[in-house]
Amino acid sequence: MSIKPRQLSRAPLPDRIADMIKQEIAEGRLAPGERLPPEQVLAENFGVSRNVVREGIARLRNEGIIESRQGIGAFVATSPTPTLRLDASLRSPDRHQSLFELRAALEVRAAELAALRRTEEDLQAIQRAFDDMERSMDWGKDGVEHDIEFHRAIAGATGNGFMLATIMFIAEHLKESIKLTRTMSDIKEVNAVTLQEHRAILVAIGARDPAAAKLAMATHLTNAATRIGIQSPA
Repeated sequence: MSIKPRQLSRAPLPDRIADMIKQEIAEGRLAPGERLPPEQVLAENFGVSRNVVREGIARLRNEGIIESRQGIGAFVATSPTPTLRLDASLRSPDRHQSLFELRAALEVRAAELAALRRTEEDLQAIQRAFDDMERSMDWGKDGVEHDIEFHRAIAGATGNGFMLATIMFIAEHLKESIKLTRTMSDIKEVNAVTLQEHRAILVAIGARDPAAAKLAMATHLTNAATRIGIQSPA
């Protein structure tokens, strides 16, 4: 079975891959219980990296559309499963506080694991996201997307599908908190500081230094929380 390449939308790459696979299922070219092609084949078909495909499949797994069988591969689910839902709006400081506490629990550990497990391809994905952040001239839009992609790439580098799926799931909430940070601070100053914090995470993961990566991510989250008046979560 082969998946027909389609024109990609402007959404983040993993989301585009997930949407294209869902379309294949909706149109009957992927049947319930059918095995998906290997990651490498999908990556070649779509013209993206295996890491992007892995993230797209993790999203579908989180939605209950795809199920993985250890040592065999990914399959279209035979029946839908309940999925986690959260209110898409962070309406109060308490909700922001809860989000940062969740991020600290997930992302500090993710940075540590990424430093231990990352491949060269993983590191390149993190580097690309950072480079895009650095080049972005519109931090109200493009910069936020690249910031999210940076954190997604780190989650992908852990090799832990559950961690990746969870971080991808809260991505929309991350966007809201990142945008709030930029509206409550001097934009030029926060951009420079944010890049410095992300660079420290990138360097630590590149050096395969889990302690430094853990500290750099904790520092970033603590500072990001402080910039919007939230108590340190890490």
